[in-house]
Amino acid sequence: MVYLVDGSSLLTTAYYGYKNLFYEKAAMNAIHGFLEQLPKLTQMGNVYVFFDDDTSGDRRKGLYPDYKKNRSVLTRQKADDRKSIIEQKNHLIEILNYLYIPTLMLGEVEADDLIAQCLHFIPNKKITIVSGDQDYVQLINENVSLLYLKKIKFKNDKFGEYKTITPKNWRLFFDIPYYNFLVKKILCGDSSDNIGGARLYQSKSLIKDFPQILNEPLTFEEIVLKVKELPKKQKRQDYILEDLNKLKIFEQIIDLKTPLLNENENEILKTFLNSYIDIKKKNTANKLADKMDSLDFYSYIKRRNLNSIRFMSPYIKNIKNILNAK
Repeated sequence: MVYLVDGSSLLTTAYYGYKNLFYEKAAMNAIHGFLEQLPKLTQMGNVYVFFDDDTSGDRRKGLYPDYKKNRSVLTRQKADDRKSIIEQKNHLIEILNYLYIPTLMLGEVEADDLIAQCLHFIPNKKITIVSGDQDYVQLINENVSLLYLKKIKFKNDKFGEYKTITPKNWRLFFDIPYYNFLVKKILCGDSSDNIGGARLYQSKSLIKDFPQILNEPLTFEEIVLKVKELPKKQKRQDYILEDLNKLKIFEQIIDLKTPLLNENENEILKTFLNSYIDIKKKNTANKLADKMDSLDFYSYIKRRNLNSIRFMSPYIKNIKNILNAK
């Protein structure tokens, strides 16, 4: 099993999940939460982590300037949270490097695109995507599942927990099949990304107008053809044709099966996935210790009344495995 981790999503989840864990010199909650959760969610040694940077999303904004524009309006608390997450992310990437966890972040490119493209470069393997972003649902197939980083509580659960979404259990989570999730997002929109979709469409109206969406794969182009063939159209169906150019742009933005990567970025990703870790040159044990010390991480752990950093043991075991393999 290969794990493709949406690092920005997991870091944000960790930040709010460990919200009150701070130390005097710096906020440590997101770093601590990320490092503690990663071994629980994945199998070390088969993990690749991808982050967004400050310019991630710019390529989509070039297609649709209002993309994620709603996220630019922040309360003071949200602005402080974002600043802290970015600061901790920069420290975390350095720490993951010292722990031999492959990590990649490219300008203008979103983690979504990098992870989606990995599916083309890692054939014939079982893959689990780790993220709290539903955009990845469209990528689910017999070899690809989504470990969804939002706690979902079912009827018989004592507590909500993270669930893995697969082709066999998708009905527990969604009203529309995973293989038609792209069409759903194009027409129903995505408020978190400020994508409006087609006017007057929600899941219920989509199912009512196109009931076959529940049983067979449909493309957006097929939906448009069906609308054109209708002898009499409802107003919302007319809107699909009126807004066709905008909806086609939404399709470009949302469709992860055609990631927005250029040739150079694809080559960088290929190299990253096939990179060889040279243990002897890095001398990371001392660098990791210095980094942790500079963040007062050990004082932080002590203050939290944690007698050890046992959650780091899977990383140490992973490094030993890498050494033995070389």
